[in-house]
Amino acid sequence: MSPRFAQLLRDHGDLIRDHLAHHLVSVLWVDAALGDYDRRVGLPSAKLRTLAFSGFLINVNETVWICTAGHIIEDLKRSLANGRKNVRCHVLDSPDPNDGLGASVPLPPECITNAIVFNRDGLDIAAIRLSQLIVENLKKGNRFPLDSTRLETSAMEPDGHVMLGFPKQAQHISQTLSSRRLNAQIDQLTPLLPVVTDVRPPDCLCTKHDRFFGRVILPDEFNWGDDVDIDDIDGMSGGPIFALHCSEERLDYRLVAVQSSWARESRIVAGTHAPPFFAALCEEITRIREKQEKAPAGGCLA
Repeated sequence: MSPRFAQLLRDHGDLIRDHLAHHLVSVLWVDAALGDYDRRVGLPSAKLRTLAFSGFLINVNETVWICTAGHIIEDLKRSLANGRKNVRCHVLDSPDPNDGLGASVPLPPECITNAIVFNRDGLDIAAIRLSQLIVENLKKGNRFPLDSTRLETSAMEPDGHVMLGFPKQAQHISQTLSSRRLNAQIDQLTPLLPVVTDVRPPDCLCTKHDRFFGRVILPDEFNWGDDVDIDDIDGMSGGPIFALHCSEERLDYRLVAVQSSWARESRIVAGTHAPPFFAALCEEITRIREKQEKAPAGGCLA
């Protein structure tokens, strides 16, 4: 990490994190084994599984999606196919990115089952289509999608790279079960972690497809003043990796990759390059629209 970029984070880290976090969301998911689900009251009787995963908003061809890691959505789809019952699914937001997030916008579970997923040979990315109503509600919480101008990296010489997401170490999920109602609440914070890209990846992260690689600078190595102190990025999969450039008090940033996996010992993170995926996503959206013109469908892909 260059001295200039380190100083940039010391001087403006809070502002940079707060600005980038306006694209960031978390999805709260609660399910139960079908055998534990009490149909009489519509609630599980025991053995809830609750998780929250990282993602961010993107605008592709005038449609808004949550982008996240493919292996997360594939696991949820597999769970549903194997008989688990979704109990709650919410998109989380907050006017203050580090004020603790609450379950605020219901997300129909068919949005998960209809998600576009790539999870093979190093491609690890998924896109969840959002209805206009959900998008408008997220705007009220100051959550806005990245547009196509944030994908063009060739015109920018970055000062450095950072990543965001919701690590499990900075996350607390609580839930209560009362008559005919499940109340789930989550408090979580996002760090702003520098990423150094001049690295040689370990063999365990190398795959058939070319991926983004970078070494994560955790707070025990460099802390620009971040109050989110972690030593493990587990839970940040699906979060964005940005290239940053600052000139004349103006911050410019581009999405370069989506977090996928990491090697803990070397602290090297692997991600799916963003631009090729979004080109493929545009093609998939076109295919879906052509199919809908022949047989209109409801749900989250409508």
